[in-house]
Amino acid sequence: MSSRSVGYGICPRCGNRGVLIIKELNGGYYAYYRHGRTWHYIGPLPVVYEQVINSLDSEYRESLRRAITQVSAFHGIITINKHVVSKLINGIINIRNGILWFVILNALFYITAIISIHSEIISIADIVKVINALVSLTLTYAFLLNGFNTLSDVDNVKYGIGLGGTYLRMIGLSIVIVANVGYALSIFTLITATLLTIITGAIIIVSWVLIYMAILRLAKYVDLGKALKVGMLLTLMGYSLDLVPGINILSPLLQMIGEILMVIELGTAAVKLRNVGIH
Repeated sequence: MSSRSVGYGICPRCGNRGVLIIKELNGGYYAYYRHGRTWHYIGPLPVVYEQVINSLDSEYRESLRRAITQVSAFHGIITINKHVVSKLINGIINIRNGILWFVILNALFYITAIISIHSEIISIADIVKVINALVSLTLTYAFLLNGFNTLSDVDNVKYGIGLGGTYLRMIGLSIVIVANVGYALSIFTLITATLLTIITGAIIIVSWVLIYMAILRLAKYVDLGKALKVGMLLTLMGYSLDLVPGINILSPLLQMIGEILMVIELGTAAVKLRNVGIH
C-alpha cells in the first residue's frame, strides 16, 4: 500500500483543518484526512473526487489534479462522471434485485418445507424445489449476469471471476433441476439423485464465492458496509449446510438473513452513488 500527501484543507467528516492523504490499495485509490494522529476516511477517490477537491485550499487543488492525471496515465483509474455513476447504479440495482428475489424464493421454499415435514406431503416439497431452481436459474441470468456485465463495462476490466460464478451457478442449478426431475420420473435412483445434489451443492457454493469476490470489487467505487461481508458469510454458511443431512432445514433461514443484509447494503451503496454530486 502506498500513500501520498496532497495538501491542507477542511475535512468533510469533522470540519477541521487537516492534510489530505491519498492511499492506493489493491488497485483502488482512497481519500483520507489526517489530523495529527487521527485519520478520517472520506471514501474511494473516484467517487468523492469533487467533494475532496473542493475541500482543499485553493493552492493545493492543482496538486490533486496532477496526481489524478498521473494515476490515470499509469494505473488506468476511471475518472468517474455522471454516466459512469448511472451505470454503476444500474449494475448494483440489478444484482440487488436478483438477491432480493432469492430471499423471496428461500422464504417460500423454507415455509413449504416446514409444512411438508409436518404434514408429510413430500410431493409438494419436491415440486416447490424444482420451481425454486427454475426461477432461480432465470434470475441468475436476468439480474445477476446483467448486473455484472454492466459493472465490468464500467470497470473496463472483465469481471471474469464474477461472471464465471454466475455461469457456474447456472450450471449447478440446471443439474439440480435434472436430478429432481429425474428422481421424480424414476429415471434416477435416490442414491444417484442425492449424489448429484451434493455435487451441485458444492458447485453452487463455489459459484457464490466467485460472485461475492466480484461484488467486493465495488469497494473501488463506493463504500460497502461490514454488514455486506457478514451477509455473504451467513449466506455461504447456509449453502454449506445444504450439504449436511439433518440440519439442512436451517440452511434457507441462514441464507435469508445473509441475503437480507446484502440487499440492504447494496441498496445503501446505490443511494450513496446517487448522492454523489459529480459533474
